Amino acid sequence: MNRLIMGLIALVMLLGRIPIQKESTEVLDLNMVEKYEFNVILLDDFSETAIHIEDAEDVREMNAFLGQAVVINHSGDSCDCVYLDSVRIYLLDGRELFFGIERNEVDSFNFSNYSLSVIRFEDKSYDELMNFVKTLGEVSSGQSE
Repeated sequence: MNRLIMGLIALVMLLGRIPIQKESTEVLDLNMVEKYEFNVILLDDFSETAIHIEDAEDVREMNAFLGQAVVINHSGDSCDCVYLDSVRIYLLDGRELFFGIERNEVDSFNFSNYSLSVIRFEDKSYDELMNFVKTLGEVSSGQSE
């Protein structure tokens, strides 16, 4: 009996040392979005432009462009994310989600962050996204430091 208990204790200690990858998916209903704030770095003069999408109709148009409901994939792997542009999504329940905007090799884009939550939009190009954002939003500019 003692041998069994000692074996179970050893097993629990061993499992505690093995990193367990946590992967999950979450469906984000974009109808729950209150507003968007895109921050874009302009490479010609390294200025930062904030584009706010707050009007209810503009938010609905942005949701339709993105697809209404999107899937966020969460992973425990290490991240080598590289991006300049970002989006902050404000939800009606008070949550704020921050994502970098990554341009893919095929000129599509992802929203991703350093905790490896990734939203993929394979059927829209990065340029289509940015052009659409610029047509909808109110723009405010400021020099980046």
